[in-house]
Amino acid sequence: MALATPELKLVSGTSTLVISGTGSTVTYSNTDFDGWDILIVFGSSNSPNLSGANGSFGIDDVVLAACSDGTCSANPLDLFLSDTGFTQDVGAGGFTSVYSTTQVGGTTSQLAWDSSANTIFGMGTPVGTVGPFTGSDLGSVSGGGSAGPSPYSLTLEDIFSDSEGPASFSTNGYMARTPEPNPMMLCGIGLALCWAALKWRRVS
Repeated sequence: MALATPELKLVSGTSTLVISGTGSTVTYSNTDFDGWDILIVFGSSNSPNLSGANGSFGIDDVVLAACSDGTCSANPLDLFLSDTGFTQDVGAGGFTSVYSTTQVGGTTSQLAWDSSANTIFGMGTPVGTVGPFTGSDLGSVSGGGSAGPSPYSLTLEDIFSDSEGPASFSTNGYMARTPEPNPMMLCGIGLALCWAALKWRRVS
């Protein structure tokens, strides 16, 4: 059960709109948001945890957008997804931001933050930037700092840009906890390095 409700914020030129979700999800569509045809934006959150039945992520968004009338707005479209109330402990590995896109024309990238201030759309500690992409691609970045058990917020920002058009975007981005190193794997690596060192000493 989420302690908070995810929110979307859309910014393009002088147009700004904030949409509150229902429960753990939020959706939005608009055929003309400052020249952008937003077919659908879907965001979901697992607050207060970083995983749930619908996936091993904290927040996740899916965006389908295109240029209206074959001509993009001269202004980039910035789409933010955020939620507060996360309390699950995250170690020094921080978070991982993952972004995938299939697009025609234009560029897109994703930024991510965690914030100990626990404010919606809080840009506290940057995780990093994935992209920019100009075609079908997948990338990730890990960063940010340790978080929890005090409540914190997570925020994703997807940026879409193409002033020439036409262009269309189909993207999926999410923010998850960076997996901790497996102790057995680390032990195995250590033993392999020791064996290699001993072999090198015998040869030399």
